[in-house]
Amino acid sequence: MLILETPKRTPVSDENMIPLINVVFLLLIFFMVAGQIQHSDPQKIDPPDSISEQILQKQNIAKLLVTETSILYLDGKFIAAQDLSEQLRLMVTQAGDSKSFTVQVKVDAQLDVAQLQTTLRSIKAAGLLRISLITQKMKDQ
Repeated sequence: MLILETPKRTPVSDENMIPLINVVFLLLIFFMVAGQIQHSDPQKIDPPDSISEQILQKQNIAKLLVTETSILYLDGKFIAAQDLSEQLRLMVTQAGDSKSFTVQVKVDAQLDVAQLQTTLRSIKAAGLLRISLITQKMKDQ
């Protein structure tokens, strides 16, 4: 009679999975650190080019977006042009200090200059002294 021996199974070890787990966690940490999650603009805006690399402050600010067709968004919410000064006055009053309060204006590069001047006059009428025009870094050609 022929007796066949079944091969002995070695216990399965999870040690081979440890390098894979390490790589996955390193990738996870990399993307958490490298990636930035930020709110997108309500409308796509292509700001004008600039050679300045100055970084703007992040406290006591209001962000104003002006589209190519002169539609205004104040801190992500639609606002009528005639209500802009009054709304900015309220924001300055809530902040308490008009000298440190800044309006960051992000304008589409295709916006007519006359429309931009009208918007800037409305901001000035609200009593604001600090206005920053947001631009994008000029691409090398």
